[in-house]
Amino acid sequence: MNKLIISAAILTLINLAVADSNSPFDPSKKIDGIDLILNGTGIRKATFLGIKVYKAGLYLKTKSNNPSDIISGELPKYLELHFMRNVEAEKIRQAWSESIKNNNENFAAISSKVEALNKAMKDIKEGDQLSFTFLKNNSTKISLAGSEVTVIEGADFQIALLRVWMGPRPPNEELKDGLLSIQK
Repeated sequence: MNKLIISAAILTLINLAVADSNSPFDPSKKIDGIDLILNGTGIRKATFLGIKVYKAGLYLKTKSNNPSDIISGELPKYLELHFMRNVEAEKIRQAWSESIKNNNENFAAISSKVEALNKAMKDIKEGDQLSFTFLKNNSTKISLAGSEVTVIEGADFQIALLRVWMGPRPPNEELKDGLLSIQK
């Protein structure tokens, strides 16, 4: 029985090592001279079929599994999305508008900023990276495939955007749990 338990533990460790070696996420990032650590990762799944859309990684100054602390916590923050499939710009725009509206009561107050985000979106190809850098000056730098596409000003937008993943209605609960490093 002990050999069986030890064998199972070894296989689990090997599986975790292989999974980590396939991760597109660095263990840390430096933003504005500040070291951020990978808080957690998750996969965005769409439809009842669980179609994988992107892998997400959230970087913070200090690890946290509390969504409220992450939303209101210390800046900078960094969120990186690695797309696992092609997504048309219009579908991305619809998803941002819907997700931000579903997680923010004050959508009307930030609608012009959501419109600026949507204007910056282009067709995304499998393998592309979309990143959001939440800066100390309350601006959010958005980059796609390694190029900055826009900067949107305001702490209100930063909070609204973070609530897409940390709010009451994330794209899928497994994604939120992964970003929070919550194992269920």
